[in-house]
Parts: sequence; C-alpha cells; structure tokens
Amino acid sequence: MKIDAFDESPVNIIFLSASSGGGHHAVVQSLSKLISSLKELNGHTIDLYADKRLQLYPKVARMRAKLPWMWVALLVCTDNRRSITALWRLFKPSFVRSLKKQLDQSPVENPDIIIATHHASAQCLAQVAERYAPCVPKTVVFVTDYDVHQNWIAEADLYVVASEKAYLRLLEQGKPVLKTPLLPCVSAVHDDLNAVRKYQGHQGNRFRFIAIMGLDGTSEYRLHKLLEKLDSQLFSKQLSIDIVCGKNKKLQRELLQKKFDNLAVNVFGYVEDLPTRLAQADMALLRLSPQIMTESLAARTPVIAFDWHFHERENINLLREFGAGDGSRYCDKQVGLIRDYCQNPALRERWQKAARQISERQVAKGFVETMFRHLNESSPVS
Repeated sequence: MKIDAFDESPVNIIFLSASSGGGHHAVVQSLSKLISSLKELNGHTIDLYADKRLQLYPKVARMRAKLPWMWVALLVCTDNRRSITALWRLFKPSFVRSLKKQLDQSPVENPDIIIATHHASAQCLAQVAERYAPCVPKTVVFVTDYDVHQNWIAEADLYVVASEKAYLRLLEQGKPVLKTPLLPCVSAVHDDLNAVRKYQGHQGNRFRFIAIMGLDGTSEYRLHKLLEKLDSQLFSKQLSIDIVCGKNKKLQRELLQKKFDNLAVNVFGYVEDLPTRLAQADMALLRLSPQIMTESLAARTPVIAFDWHFHERENINLLREFGAGDGSRYCDKQVGLIRDYCQNPALRERWQKAARQISERQVAKGFVETMFRHLNESSPVS
C-alpha cells in the first residue's frame, strides 16, 4: 500500500494510544496536527485502557511509589527478547481481543497506517494489522520515551525514536528506524513563540517558576519536600512558583492548605493553557517525563528536574547533554540548583540560550513526508 504525501485523497490513520500517562495522547495530538498540515487526515484514536479489565496501570503506579525496587527489578529483568516474548505470550491475547473489539466500532474502516504510541499497543500491532487483510495497513511504533526498552520492540514497518541511544539499539536489532530531533510537540503557542512574553528575570522582584509533576501521583512527596526545604531558605524570597496539579485533587488540596513564609506559591488544578504558562515561565520544575520535558524545552524554558522514574533516566542525561538545565532526586541538590539559577547570571543565560536552541529543533511537517517515504520503501520486519 503506497501512501502519497501530496495527492488530494485523505490519509486514514488509527492511533493506538493509552491513558496511562499524558505523553501517549500528546504525541497522537501532535502527530495529527503535523499530518493535517500536509494533507487531509481521517484519524481515530483508540485507548488501550478503555477496557476496564486491562487497567493495570494504577497498580503499577502504586508499586512505583511504594516498592520502587520491584519496579526497577521488573524493568531490568524484562529488557531482553526472551523475557518480553514470554511475558507477552501470556498477556497479548487479552490486549489484542480488546483492541479488535474497539476497532469494530472505529469510524476508520480501512486504515492506511496504524500508529502505536504505547509499548503494549506496539506488542499487539502486527496482530491488529492482520485484521485488515488482504489490504494490510502500514504499521508504525512511535516510541514516546527517549530510551527504548525491549518492551517497545516487536514487529512493525517503521519505528520512530527521538534519541541516538534508542536509534542505535533498534539498528542493532535490524529494525527499520527513523530518528527525530525531539518528540513531537505541537501547540498553538509554538507557532509564534515571539508573541509570548517571557519574564526573563524577575516578576515583581521574583523569578517565576512553574512546577509540574506526573499524572500518576508518584512524585508528590518529593515535591512537598522540595517546597518545604526551599521555603526555609532566604533566597526563596526571589521565587514565585506556580504549581499545576492537573487532575490530582489530593495534591491541590494539600498545597492550598500549606503556609509558606518566604516562597510565593500559586496552586492550580487542570489548566487549558499549559504551553503558554511554560513559555512565560523563567524555569520549569518537573517530574521529568519525556513529554513534559519536551514541551518545556519547546517553549524555550530551561528545566530543573526533581524526580524521574527508572525508565526515564535517559531524560536527565539528555537534558544535561542539551545544556538546558539539570536535576537531582536529592532535595539538597535540587535547592542548590535553584539557588545557582537565581544567583548566577552566567548560568542562567547559558541555560536559557540552550533552551532556545533546542526549541528550534522542533519536528516540522517535513517529518511527515519523510515518514511516508520510509513506509513506502519498507517491508514488514519481525
């Protein structure tokens, strides 16, 4: 099946995503916008966890918070072909049945492409595509991490990754792979960043920070510790921190009840204008998930990370490689990084300059043309 990037016919795409974290759906939305800028898109997104029987992520999230050693052990032990094959031989039938059931209700009846943005849907991709035989659609795995665990690697016509480390690993396994400069991150604010005023220093004699943590709630205690430690420092009189809790009502209630002596703290729930808020901030304090790190850098805002999961450790390496910030999982080190940013103009300018340079690497619509060309040249690889 050939996919013409320039003819007038729409391209039919089914996205296999998951509601286990914001990044999977965010990549779908960004890809949809990029593709629509080139040609008409007839797309539909399927949530892997729409089936309540498969909503395992809350249990995994609790394990990451309470038993992180078990989470690390699981990832280390399964980061090879033999373990992943055995694991998915057990779980795949349930996931495939659920996906096929949702596909029966999809308005896109004959997709040209199926794109997986979650590792579990990547494992099911080939079986789902066979449903449409003899006109089997092209298949793409878009890795939404900056590293690639073996759990992402299965069977597809093309893999798309956003780091050299992931690119080389897939090449070693003989997979067709395309590397992008960053994860796709397209929002209205990125179309004209010059229209968004950065504070570039002080907001009423305070630097404006924005703090964001993951949806799974596993970094709450680190954020609380950081705020308490910061508030005990005199230099924090220079800081104004907007904390975006998203849909985490518990965290929002706890923070609204806190009293701060030196910090100026503003607490928000779910916000519709997060890209603009990021673009206006002097610094982002993040639980360093790949998507929110990308959104911050795309908004030309440097990053200080206060937490990351084991499988996200490549994110901190990339952030340091970019030179657009730093991070630590230790509270004293976090406070030191924030103090250095506020009191060292040379460091501040260096991080801000690096963030501006990284922002210019954003994935453009030329990526879609390249992806279509690779798909037309590829054949399924197992």
